[in-house]
Formats: sequence, C-alpha cells, structure tokens
Amino acid sequence: MTRTLCSILAANNIATGQNNSVIAGGVDFMSDVPIRYPRSMRKLMLNLNRAKSAPQRLGLIAKMLSLKNFTPEVSLSSEKK
Repeated sequence: MTRTLCSILAANNIATGQNNSVIAGGVDFMSDVPIRYPRSMRKLMLNLNRAKSAPQRLGLIAKMLSLKNFTPEVSLSSEKK
C-alpha cells in the first residue's frame, strides 16, 4: 500500500471509532520509474486476450514481434499508473 492510502485508512479508523490511535506506514515506489509499452503494443495485448482461436492469437503474436512495439514509453507523471 502507498503511504497516502495507509494514512487515509488510519484516519478513517480513528474517525469511525474503531481505533484510538494508529501507526500508519507504506512503501513509496517513485525510485522505480514506471515504463509503459507503446499504445500499439497495449492494443495488441488487449486483442490477444480477446482472441478466440489459435490462428487469431498467432497472427497477433506475429504483429507484436515488431521492434516498434518494444520501445518503452517513460511516464513523465509523478504518479504511478
């Protein structure tokens, strides 16, 4: 859990009378910058999940092997997605 979520849950427990005091902690993953696949690869992965037959799946896998699909996109946002 993130430390923000832990703090919110702790405050909620105090507000509802479930606890008198709470120690909250969490983990921050900002040192691990999220790397995303390009939109084309994400679309292919979703289509692969929906594919019904082996030929459909093999066709999508063949399309995935393009190098452009493995070029990572680094998120510039400070929030993890």
